[in-house]
Amino acid sequence: MPNSDYILSKTSFTRGSHCVKMLYLDKNNPELKAPISEATKELFETGKIVGEYAQRLFPDGVHTNFNHGNIEQGILVTQRLISERKTIFEAAFLYDECLTVIDILDYTENGWNAYEVKSTTKIKDEHKVDASYQYYVIMKSGLKLNDFSMIRLNNQYSRNGEIDLRELFVAESALADICGQQDFVASEIIKFKNSLNSTTCPTRTIGRHCEEPHKCDYKSHCWSGIPEDSVFDISRLTEEKKISFYSRGIIKAKDVPEDGLTATQKIHVNSAKLNRDYINKEEIRSFLSGLVYPLYFLDFESIKSAIPLFDKTKPHQQITFQYSLHIQSSKNSETQHSEFLSEHRNDPREDFITKLILELGTSGSIVVYNLAFEKTRLNEIAKDFPSFKQNIDGLISRLVDLVIPFRGKHFYKPAMKGSYSIKDVLPAMVPTMSYQNLAVNNGTAASNSFLKFIKDGLPTEQYIEFRKNLLEYCKLDTFAMVKILEVLYEEFDKANLTT
Repeated sequence: MPNSDYILSKTSFTRGSHCVKMLYLDKNNPELKAPISEATKELFETGKIVGEYAQRLFPDGVHTNFNHGNIEQGILVTQRLISERKTIFEAAFLYDECLTVIDILDYTENGWNAYEVKSTTKIKDEHKVDASYQYYVIMKSGLKLNDFSMIRLNNQYSRNGEIDLRELFVAESALADICGQQDFVASEIIKFKNSLNSTTCPTRTIGRHCEEPHKCDYKSHCWSGIPEDSVFDISRLTEEKKISFYSRGIIKAKDVPEDGLTATQKIHVNSAKLNRDYINKEEIRSFLSGLVYPLYFLDFESIKSAIPLFDKTKPHQQITFQYSLHIQSSKNSETQHSEFLSEHRNDPREDFITKLILELGTSGSIVVYNLAFEKTRLNEIAKDFPSFKQNIDGLISRLVDLVIPFRGKHFYKPAMKGSYSIKDVLPAMVPTMSYQNLAVNNGTAASNSFLKFIKDGLPTEQYIEFRKNLLEYCKLDTFAMVKILEVLYEEFDKANLTT
C-alpha cells in the first residue's frame, strides 16, 4: 500500500495549469484567499447535485465514501471494488504523490471506462485539463482504461414529467484529446512540485486570466497596487495594450496617452484626467426624444437550475419569478409602483407573464437596463407558452435600453470608472442611493434565495422576511432607473443652458 500523502489533486493541478502562482498561494499563503462567495458555494452545490443524478445512470454502483481525511481507506476500498469488478463512485487513485478521485468507474466486457461528470451543457477546455490529469494518474497507478468520457447536461432536453436521465445527460468520449496531453501532464506535474517545494513565490503579470474563466481567489492580493479607475478599466482596450501600459508604469486611466485610443476610450481618459463630466448632447437628445410616455421602468429576477425544476424547462434555463415596475405617466409626474413575486414553489412563469401583460398595457416605452436579458426571457416565455406570443411581441417592440447613453459614453462621469453597470452608474448619478445596505443586494443573492425557497420551502417567519428582502432589492433596481433618467434629463437641460 503506497503512502497516502499527496502533493497534487485534480483541483490543484487544474488551478496550477491556470496559474502556478495561485497553486503556490493555496499551499503557502491560504490566508490571502478571498472568502468563498455565495455564487461559488452555489456552483459547488450544483456540482454535487448533478453528480448524484448522474450516478443514477449506474444503478448498481457502489460508493467508496471517499474522505480526504482517510485517503488510504479510500484507496483500499477502491482496490477491493476493482477486484470485484463493481461500478464504483468516487474511486480513488494515488501515483507519485498525485491523487485523483474519479466520479464513476464502470466495468464492461471491453474493460474499465471512467466517467467525469460536469454540471455544464458544454465541455470546456478546463474540463479537458483535469480529465487529462485524472487519466494520467489512473493509468500510472496500474489500472488500464478502455475509455474516458465526460458526462454533461443536454441543453436540448426539455423536462416533461419525471426527469428522464438518459435524455438529461450526454456522455462524450474525451480519450483522443486526453491521450494527446499526457506528456504535458507529466511536465506540469514536475513544474508544480518544484514550485510547491520552493521557498519563493512564482511571479506572474496580472491580466485577464485573473478574471477568466473564474475570478481568482487571490485577485485582491495580486491587484492590491492597482488603483480605482485604472488602465484595466478602459473598455474594449486590448489585453496586450493594457499589459503594455502596466509594464511601463502607466496604471491610472488618467495617465494613459490618447494615441491609438477609440473615441469612447478617449472620453474615459479625458474625463479622468480633467475630473470632468462628458455629455454628447445630440446623442442624449436623440435618446430622450425616443421615449414615449407613459414610461414603464421594468426589471426581472430569475433563477436557473442545472436539473430542470419544471416542465417546459431545460438545464440552466433562466426562469423569471419576480419583477418590479415603476410607472411614470409624464416627465415630471410622480411614479406609481407595482410588483410581482411568485408566492408558490411551482412554475411561476404563467402567473408572471399574465400580470405583466396586464400592467404594461399597449403603449408607452418599457425602460430596462441592459435590454438583452429581459428580451431573451420574454422570447423564452413566448416559446414555452405560445398563447402569450402576440402580447409578448408587442411588449418587446416597446423596449428601450437605458444602458445606451452610458455604454456608448454619450454621458459619462469620472465616478463611473469606465463601467456602465447600473451598480456603478447609480452611485455616480445619484450619490445618495446605494445597494450596500440591503439584505439582498445583487442578482445572484436574489436568485439563490428564491431557488432555495423553491427546493426546500421556508417556515412562515423566514418566508415573510425572505419576501420582504427580495421585494426591496428588485424595487430599488427600477427606482434606480427612474432616478438615473431624472438626472440625465437634468444634466441635458443644464448642458443646453450653458451653451
